[in-house]
Amino acid sequence: MNAVLLSGFEQGHITGSEGHPWLQKFEGMFEHIVKAYEFIRDNDMMIVLPGVVENKAVQKNAWHVFPIYVNRNNPQYIDFLSYQLGVDIRAVQQVLRQNMKEIFAVLDAMTEDSPIINVTFYRMRPGTTLKLHADSGSFQYRAHMGVQVPKGNCGLKVKDSVVRWKEGRFFVFDSTQPHMAWNLTDEERIVFSIDFLREPVAANRDVHLQEVLRRMDSTPLGFEGGGYLEIDAETMSKFNRIVDVVEF
Repeated sequence: MNAVLLSGFEQGHITGSEGHPWLQKFEGMFEHIVKAYEFIRDNDMMIVLPGVVENKAVQKNAWHVFPIYVNRNNPQYIDFLSYQLGVDIRAVQQVLRQNMKEIFAVLDAMTEDSPIINVTFYRMRPGTTLKLHADSGSFQYRAHMGVQVPKGNCGLKVKDSVVRWKEGRFFVFDSTQPHMAWNLTDEERIVFSIDFLREPVAANRDVHLQEVLRRMDSTPLGFEGGGYLEIDAETMSKFNRIVDVVEF
């Protein structure tokens, strides 16, 4: 496994939603997205991502996820996940569709050329730190929109750049770069996250499909313990230096 090196000052890849009209469409649906999260929360559907706590990347019972659209809704993967979990994932999706009609209408309206890979809610409990890591998947970027963002010490650092979530606004970052997140407040932080294919979309769609098939063949749920790559000691020691604060 290759180490990720950070030396000298390196600005992280963090941008706004400009240039991504489909992200801006979701920004215009903020009230529906808040209601979607409330449905998930009220029905106690948030889960711990396999491998994250085991790898001691985050405190126990502190970081939860709920994916509503996974791996481009690939039918082979949905069958695989249903079998592995013993749960009818398609039946779960039908329940979600009935309660998140506006979100799924946008997803369904997108053609096969859509860049969207995953749509996920992330919840950080008060006092949570998600440790420094770098994800696999050089074929994608990640976009975060704040759903519930507490005041105080709560943010994301990518290389030497720091950004704070905003409710109803997306920022885009490269999750293959060293990054960490924290919520050192006394309230929960909720994020609506979209993983999407980088340009060229068609070529990266093929790369993503091969990666999905590989993970299905090598891991119990098609996940790789969060997909984390090894971080070298130099990066670990330098990560707390003065940073560049990003506005979007």
